[in-house]
Amino acid sequence: VEGALKTYKYATMILENHPKAILLAGWLCYQNDQYEQALSFFNRAEALYPNSADLIYFIARSHLKLKQHTTAYDCLHKCLTKEPENDVFWSSLGILFGELNQVNLYNLQAVLISAIS
Repeated sequence: VEGALKTYKYATMILENHPKAILLAGWLCYQNDQYEQALSFFNRAEALYPNSADLIYFIARSHLKLKQHTTAYDCLHKCLTKEPENDVFWSSLGILFGELNQVNLYNLQAVLISAIS
């Protein structure tokens, strides 16, 4: 994996706006627990594909790993606005709330409604 990561990082220097190289470099950084560097690549890719819910999801997961919960929530909210039926996005929102211990029966409905509005 380290060799592949070096190759993709090098490719992103040569091909500054090659979206697949940028995305793959970000994914490899994420897989190697290099979340800040992954975010850097994912944010570059988002500039090329601003409407990609999947890419915004990768950004959300990176923020979640970095314990940047507010930003992770904002990204997941964007994902759910774009694809309200996506079970993976809903699952990640549940993981986020679980980490924060903020899910209870009284506010769950309000949270879910605000996530898609």
